[in-house]
Amino acid sequence: MLSADASTALLPSASVARIDSAHVECNSPSEDRAAQVSLGPNSHLLVVVDGHAGKECADVVAAHLPAYIQHELKMRGWSPNSASQAVASSSFLWPFGSTNALSEESLKKIVTDALEAAFMRLDHEILEGAFIGVAPPKSSKKDKSDETIAAFNEGLNTATSGACALVALMDHDQLFVSCAGDSKAILGARNRLDGSFEAIDLSVENRPDNAVERARILAEHPNEPEDQLIGLHASDPETIRVLKYIAISRAIGSDNLN
Repeated sequence: MLSADASTALLPSASVARIDSAHVECNSPSEDRAAQVSLGPNSHLLVVVDGHAGKECADVVAAHLPAYIQHELKMRGWSPNSASQAVASSSFLWPFGSTNALSEESLKKIVTDALEAAFMRLDHEILEGAFIGVAPPKSSKKDKSDETIAAFNEGLNTATSGACALVALMDHDQLFVSCAGDSKAILGARNRLDGSFEAIDLSVENRPDNAVERARILAEHPNEPEDQLIGLHASDPETIRVLKYIAISRAIGSDNLN
């Protein structure tokens, strides 16, 4: 199973030697997507997308979120030219020379602000209809009309479907993880003393059974009944859901739940 629909990308990088992926479908057509972008010799961006209620939103997130993240990082001081003109051994991502030139808190704020802004802006533009496409013309009026309607419906599905997104930004020995939804980032670390491996959880699942997420939802909707905001679905009495419908508390898209 771990080798199903597998791929490997070898990277000329001092920090990341290779990127391996495998894809096992749990439904058909699959609503899961992944993307990988190299920001420079030692900086890489990985995105895993878990779609729901259709594949359209997942398609858009996988195709566009990396560019949105790159834009937000650049707006906060990064550009290929300024980075390449910095110290030769410095990170390609940061135009400040070595990442050691920044305090840990400053570096964390730059990346955190950029990731949050990218997630929020893409979500807003999806919900505002920025990705509703126009079908190309065809020979007959009937065909053109049918294709236009199909394209419009697919554009609507971009907003009404949804996607969880998990991002890992690697820059030299720095690793930043951001998550909207319940996808999981796990680091396999080797113990140098005994050679054993340890699984380290790097992300927090955004679910209504998470106490922090539950408190946030209730605080944002103080005048709504708690048992309606968060409750059990009749067909699944073991899973706590938002609006008794969906088992995640954050996602991109899902216009019907906004």
